[in-house]
Formats: sequence, structure tokens, C-alpha cells
Amino acid sequence: VGWMFALSGVTRIPLPSQPDKKEALELACIDAGANDVREGGGQLVVMSAPEKLAGISRVLGNAGQPAEADVEYLPATSVDISGAERQKLYRLLEALDDLPDVTRVSSNEN
Repeated sequence: VGWMFALSGVTRIPLPSQPDKKEALELACIDAGANDVREGGGQLVVMSAPEKLAGISRVLGNAGQPAEADVEYLPATSVDISGAERQKLYRLLEALDDLPDVTRVSSNEN
């Protein structure tokens, strides 16, 4: 299943209230090596190659911007799941996560 996911650096930043600060942060992240910057859930989500994660975190730290950074597996394609199927999926993911040999569970669900 690993071929369905790509290892990526992901940095989450609280969304600045000022549009000019948001744009400045986006440009600083891109200059530091970000591949993509998206807005969602009250955050800026910065995607990069894992080796660029430290540089992006350093740039954000120098700007006084709090951020959470981690290496994550992101899906190559996403699927929409709703209703009963979504509940089944969440139960499966929880059951997998509870297994002692499992360290991380990922899904390609939107």
C-alpha cells in the first residue's frame, strides 16, 4: 500500500488575521523550499520535501510564527467517502491504530 503515499514534510501554521502577513509567510515558505501552501481549517498547511522541513521551520521561527512540523505520508490520490462507509473506515483505522505493531495509520479519504 506504500506506493499510494508519498513521504512529505508538512508544517501547520495558525492562519494570520492580516492578509499581508499571510502572503509574506507563504512567500517565505516557498523561498525556503515549500512545494505547496494551502489554506484550510484555520491554518496554512505547507508541504515540502522532508529534507526542507528544518529550513522552513527555521524561517518561520525567525519570523516569530508558531508552527507544528512533521514528516507525514500524503496520499497520491484522495477519495470521497460518506455516511456508513466513513464510519466503517474510521472503525477500521482505529482498530489498526490499536495494534501493538502499528506506529502510524494513514488514509487517502477526503
